[in-house]
Amino acid sequence: MEKSELYAESGICEYWVVDTRGQCVHVYRNPRAGVYEDRSIVKPGEPLLPLAPCAVPFDLHDLFVAD
Repeated sequence: MEKSELYAESGICEYWVVDTRGQCVHVYRNPRAGVYEDRSIVKPGEPLLPLAPCAVPFDLHDLFVAD
């Protein structure tokens, strides 16, 4: 069984996979029957907003862009 299936079956409402090579974040949401129904990819310059209340969106430039 894959990690995503375990998370979905456990009712984890959202999880992210940081792809350092692709410089993006894969976002999985809305678990149902062992799979995540909503999947998206967020790239630098796009807002990454968690489902939990957060005062400031994450900026992927902080993860991938070297100073």
